Amino acid sequence: MCEFVKEYLDIAEPVAVIVGVIFLAFQIWRQAEIARANHDRKKKQSTIEFYIHIYAECEKYLRCIGQEPLDMEKVNCNKELNDSVIGYLARLEIFAIGVNSGVYDFNILSRMVGLHLSKKYDILKQYIENLRVAENNKWCYYEFETLTKKLKASPAGAVDDNYAVKQP
Repeated sequence: MCEFVKEYLDIAEPVAVIVGVIFLAFQIWRQAEIARANHDRKKKQSTIEFYIHIYAECEKYLRCIGQEPLDMEKVNCNKELNDSVIGYLARLEIFAIGVNSGVYDFNILSRMVGLHLSKKYDILKQYIENLRVAENNKWCYYEFETLTKKLKASPAGAVDDNYAVKQP
């Protein structure tokens, strides 16, 4: 009987080690999945929170900018408009860098305000192009332009006004 138990334990020991290693590997994999999901959730939440923060700062700028396309001449003639355009673009450029580099979530932004940002870029496009020529700097607001191109190409950024988040 003692021999039988010894043989059984000799077989059971490696099996128990193998089962333990498999269990450990599964637990590590599961924890990695949980960490990834948590990171993705925080990234999406941060995108929403930062955009809301920027939008709150930019609300007065947006009222001044309006809905008509702007060029350098129109902007430079009006100090309030000039300050509004510069303030708005500065904040959006910072946000665009975050989205383009993966700090913020592109898909959430696209679904939330993709159409809105694309329209604002179209309003400011001529101004940006004029500024690039005037300052001999092709990188002026490049990140905002790049983000807008991605937004226009994405399905969520191309939906009509009924699916975009409405801005007050």
